[in-house]
Amino acid sequence: MRYLPTRVVHVGSATRQPHLYISQTHQSDRYIALSHCWGKTPQVRTLNENIELFREEIILGSLSKTFQDAIHVARRLGIEYIWIDSLCIIQDDKTDWLQESERMGDVYANAYVTIAATWASDGNDGLDSVRPQCSWFKFPFDGSDEGDGYMWFTDGSWRTETDLDDAPLNQRGWVFQEKTLSQRIIHYAASQVYWECKEYLLGEECEGGNTFHGEPLEPSLFWTKINAISHIRAIPIERNNDLRDTGFPRSPLGELYGSWRTFVRYYCTRKFTKQSDRLIALLGIIRIVEKRTGLRCVDGHWDDGSWHFVRELTWFSKAQRTLPVLDGDRRSRLCSSWSWASLEGPTEPESTDHLVGAWEDYGLKDCSLQLKAIKDEAHFPWPCHPLEVSGMLRTFSKCESTGDRDEHRRRRTFVVETEVSGVADGWVCFDREDEQPEMLHFSPIHVRNWIITCLALVQRPESEGRNCCFERVGMGYICPSGSECESMESFEACERSVFYII
Repeated sequence: MRYLPTRVVHVGSATRQPHLYISQTHQSDRYIALSHCWGKTPQVRTLNENIELFREEIILGSLSKTFQDAIHVARRLGIEYIWIDSLCIIQDDKTDWLQESERMGDVYANAYVTIAATWASDGNDGLDSVRPQCSWFKFPFDGSDEGDGYMWFTDGSWRTETDLDDAPLNQRGWVFQEKTLSQRIIHYAASQVYWECKEYLLGEECEGGNTFHGEPLEPSLFWTKINAISHIRAIPIERNNDLRDTGFPRSPLGELYGSWRTFVRYYCTRKFTKQSDRLIALLGIIRIVEKRTGLRCVDGHWDDGSWHFVRELTWFSKAQRTLPVLDGDRRSRLCSSWSWASLEGPTEPESTDHLVGAWEDYGLKDCSLQLKAIKDEAHFPWPCHPLEVSGMLRTFSKCESTGDRDEHRRRRTFVVETEVSGVADGWVCFDREDEQPEMLHFSPIHVRNWIITCLALVQRPESEGRNCCFERVGMGYICPSGSECESMESFEACERSVFYII
């Protein structure tokens, strides 16, 4: 059953103005959802001071052209209700915004159709005012069996990549979720109107259309992987944090993690007006996956108690200059430092497929991290989740910069050495250019080809006692400087300790 959202706009008619409608509990009806760019142009919004007035009427002429066009489309389709975020969420009520943001996934998933103002950069552009006039050419056709007639051609200069992928709307972070969850989308693009559903992408100037063939971001493929583990409670999960290569075919759980890493890689390239929305704008997808699988999402990572969760910590920042996601003017994070969502800009997961060995293969005792995410219910909707870690720690100091690492990481990459050996034992790739401490700690995650991959951590100065608190500052790598066993022996001598990463 598809229920109406908390509030929708009744589209009215030629003789009646639209108005804001408060839906009844479990009221079922068809409605349209609008996906659009806010832009910098001021637009009409629902506020605490005008919500009662809007329940009486919303003057159509006071709305942006995009909103007016969308309401006219709804009327022509014979659908009474439309959901528009700036009108259906009370914009100056933080509690209402948080509650409705958490339900936004259901809004787009349950909509009869989503109207996407794909090429409009703000509300002034409307749905189709940016489209050029199409040129059609008429040619005689001698159909010997069918009789004479005509064929029609257009120039075909458009490309779906330009029309859709490069469009202003599809560069926005919030739209990623809207597009993924919508059952049907009508794209008002630069050259033409497109119809998109779970199986086809059709343009008004192309008769056959494009059939999806399992691209990494194709929504139905992602949900297929979700459904494959919908009975996850009946599947035994490997709990020992052992990162060794388990080979192919992948388990359904491994397929989910692979799809999620692809999602995150593309999602992190999207733009946000408020960087603090990076996790909230995925909340609709996250809640659906949690409900279907029984898994738990912690700051954008899936915690199933297995080695998958450990592997998901091995991401690195691709941008040469990165900034943290902070809460307003306060120097406080909106999510944990170990999460990819703690930074602005794109991140990339490190691949461990087919390459990870067991610690004993390298003459080491068990160095694997044992993780436990500590949930704090007091902070809504995204608390910082400290990780309780049982693992090894080794202190390193930063040396001179190195230029022989990957080009996209070079400006944040430095050689490191231990005080014990006094020689370069590896290197560190810092997450941020403005956070590169001289002293740091490495905690090993996995080993492959004699190179140990580690979390690079810095201790919080206020933490005291046996269980110290650390923040992530990057990824570290230890490689043999002499014999292959030389760099391994230092961790062999380490004792496992319990600490926290916040």
